[in-house]
Amino acid sequence: MEGFLRNSPQQGLPGFGSCQVAACYRLRGSERTAYCEVHQGRLNRERRSGTFDGDEERWRLTSSSVPVNREVSLRGLPDRLVAEFLYCLQVRTAREAKTKDHRMRHISDQLRLLQVPSLETLGKDDLIRAGMVDNLRMIIRGAQTALRRLGATAETERLKDVWDLFVFGHQGTLTFSRIHQRALREAVKVWAYDELPRRRGRSVAGSMQNMIRGMEQLSDSLRLQRDDEGHEIRRLSRMDMVSFCNRVAFLSETGVFGAHHRVNVIRYVRRIVNRIRVLGLTGPGQVLEGLPAGFSLSMEDIPDEPEDTEAGRDLPDEVMRELCDNFDLLEKMSNREYRVAAELLVDTGRRPDEISTLAVECLGKDPDGTLVLIYDNSKNYRLGRRLPIAKATAAVIMEQQERVRERFPDTPADRLKLLPSPVANPAGTKPIGSIGDAHQAWVNALPDIMIPVVIEVDGQLVTKLLPFDKSKIFPYAYRHSFAQRHADANIDPDVLMDLTDHRELSTTQGYYNPRELHQAGEKPQVAWSRREAERVRRVYGLAS
Repeated sequence: MEGFLRNSPQQGLPGFGSCQVAACYRLRGSERTAYCEVHQGRLNRERRSGTFDGDEERWRLTSSSVPVNREVSLRGLPDRLVAEFLYCLQVRTAREAKTKDHRMRHISDQLRLLQVPSLETLGKDDLIRAGMVDNLRMIIRGAQTALRRLGATAETERLKDVWDLFVFGHQGTLTFSRIHQRALREAVKVWAYDELPRRRGRSVAGSMQNMIRGMEQLSDSLRLQRDDEGHEIRRLSRMDMVSFCNRVAFLSETGVFGAHHRVNVIRYVRRIVNRIRVLGLTGPGQVLEGLPAGFSLSMEDIPDEPEDTEAGRDLPDEVMRELCDNFDLLEKMSNREYRVAAELLVDTGRRPDEISTLAVECLGKDPDGTLVLIYDNSKNYRLGRRLPIAKATAAVIMEQQERVRERFPDTPADRLKLLPSPVANPAGTKPIGSIGDAHQAWVNALPDIMIPVVIEVDGQLVTKLLPFDKSKIFPYAYRHSFAQRHADANIDPDVLMDLTDHRELSTTQGYYNPRELHQAGEKPQVAWSRREAERVRRVYGLAS
């Protein structure tokens, strides 16, 4: 063939030119048509079926390409959109996310149909109008996030009313737009910018947004109760804070939010306002210049904690038994990693983030031969903590270690996670996210868990079996249960403080508050199964 082409006097005939469909790179089928054979046939079918609207110029711009193998055609898209498309594909690949070619082809075709100049101009209504399913919308939203973060820094982000905490090294967002007074809003931004470097863990966004919501309540109070709606900073006074406290008390009493939220709102406002003054934001030339000293809160303004602060935090024995006996269902409904995470939460009393981020090499031994769990307390930035664990708990960890090493044999052990994420994680180096949703679905799937409750009937106390409120069963409740059972077993507070890795003894002492059951001098008598008895012994450090 090579020799024939090189020596033959015959010359190839010229083509008829390119297909006029913007997305197509094929040649026209004949000199009588402007399109390749495939697109000419497609146009003819649309005309016969009545789906062609008569605008052939728009049809050329929006018609999809002819799919070949696994190619994705970006022809016919604006240069900027093509660049954004390729950049976002690079970002997804860098995150080790799989990108199916048919999904990208469909997105390309829909963008061509919408005739948008940039991904940044796409709105939610545009995606719905284009008929994109959830998976495709998720890719588009991820692309828009990547473009928003391109070139962003903490210095540029702090000027916005909604912060993407990615540029600060955290997850999630912070919203300030619900603080109505501009000066107060800008001051809270300065406070947040100063506070973020001291925050660690995966719940930074949630905890800080809760504090900002306290300032939102203060802003609402000023807007509703002052003629100037709180915009004239120099006119604010102690009475405005009193009005705020009264309004929060009213909202709590009318059920808008609970008593605990009332305490936290006032505590957060006091903390932020005091910090704003320390940062010098009330001085000359600052955003809150001239803010009166009386516009503040003292410790006496914070209401007492409700007496039942500890009520409902730990789970009753009957509930723990039912949950432990149904871990197989949790694994069936989710995966093995979530089941192991739940077992370790119950056995060790660690925080959910501390369990989900465990390294595969998290099992060690103390000099006396005691098996220990090695974990990071990211909340307080105390790394390499060591918790004595039972042999049964260590066996769960060792079994999971073997599974992970078999799944990812080429990844160095020091990079592997004990509970690797099942998504975008080909090397096993990313931990699972929150197990909250899967855990809640599992709890909801369980039958009602009946517990004995003493109620008054005709003036006499009667014990009845009533269903336990499933909303109180969440991953962090296992930590409260761990601490409460040790306290009930008369473990020394100093020892329990070490086991729970609390920074303050006062936090640990909260589990030693007298409760009604203790005052009656009674202990529940529960018939444990052999499996459950072994689990309770190792969870609460009791002798066999």
